[in-house]
Amino acid sequence: MIGVLFPLEHEAGEFLRKVKALPNRHSRLILWQVPSSAFPVPLWVGILGMGKQCQASARDFFASFHPSTTILAGYAGALVRGLNVGELYAVENFSTFLPPDPVLKACGIKLARGTMADDIIATPQAREALAHSSGAEVVDMESQLVWEEAQQAGCKLCVLRVVSDPFERVLPVKALYKAFGKRGASELERAITLAAHFGRNPSEFLPFLGFVRDLMRARRALTRGLMALIGSLAPALACQVAANETSS
Repeated sequence: MIGVLFPLEHEAGEFLRKVKALPNRHSRLILWQVPSSAFPVPLWVGILGMGKQCQASARDFFASFHPSTTILAGYAGALVRGLNVGELYAVENFSTFLPPDPVLKACGIKLARGTMADDIIATPQAREALAHSSGAEVVDMESQLVWEEAQQAGCKLCVLRVVSDPFERVLPVKALYKAFGKRGASELERAITLAAHFGRNPSEFLPFLGFVRDLMRARRALTRGLMALIGSLAPALACQVAANETSS
């Protein structure tokens, strides 16, 4: 089977709709099962949570499903100039395997070096400092932790990230945590929390709107690239599954 993991429900939303995934709760995991009509190989989707909370969820997922291949997909911030919103990158230093170059190219995916941060990197100054200290081009809050769990479980992992915020953008950190920080919160709960936050912090409203506009564009690109990548990997995995069943 293929596992597809997202830190945030927002990152997963468009993909789940396209593949008509069915919700399926399991232990501490938030899961969806993808119907067999979508791809020629079983596929499960998990929501891990933002930041450090993702690690236990990833551990549970690998232990429960033992996927042949897992793709961790989500947003990333640009640490250097010249990376544009919607560009897709396979994070080579946090992936235990990478698809062949022709497959990546056909899916519109480039290679980049990533790093992980414990908090949102919100300003150009902070981005520049982190790029200098890490040598990375993109940053997120989960990839290294999921990579560590994949290595521990002996699972193949490819990390796919889309640029959601360019180098120049200043992010409204508190508003972002209100919007995306709580795993499993309903849309209504998030809307009420955000409305209360903007009532107390009106200066964050316009920066948040600008970020969300870019975020929607990034999510569309992530979904397209992810669908293409799974479509490229699935036939070979289906053949492998069939061969294993025949031999057993």
